[in-house]
Amino acid sequence: MLVGKLRDAPLEPVRSRSTAEIFTLYKSLSEPAGIGSVSVMFETLAPGHRASSPHVHSARDEFYIVLKGSPTVHSGSETTILAPGDYVAFPAGRGDFHYLHNPTDAEVELITIASCPDNDVVEYAPVGPETQAIAE
Repeated sequence: MLVGKLRDAPLEPVRSRSTAEIFTLYKSLSEPAGIGSVSVMFETLAPGHRASSPHVHSARDEFYIVLKGSPTVHSGSETTILAPGDYVAFPAGRGDFHYLHNPTDAEVELITIASCPDNDVVEYAPVGPETQAIAE
């Protein structure tokens, strides 16, 4: 058994592999517990930042729970503003590029839960006018 506190460990940055942009700050909750089949993370999303580039997974399920703040979730052409207590799920292989963004002046806190399949392939949205505007 491992008992921990969300605020005890320092947060680590998640960076874009292509641009080095800092997306979010996170701490793994599953790794110190020795759990490898699922990833559980505590994340903070600063004002104006996004959690990732627009992407889709072939085999990885993703689930986000909002603890604090009001992030906007983008999936395909849909956008939805979330509030504390809301959650959003992205089942694997269901096509639309997705990401979370914090357009507000307040920090967002999230719990992210995701499966960890060995055969997952991540596809990123092609860079076009929409994704370029997001990145700026």
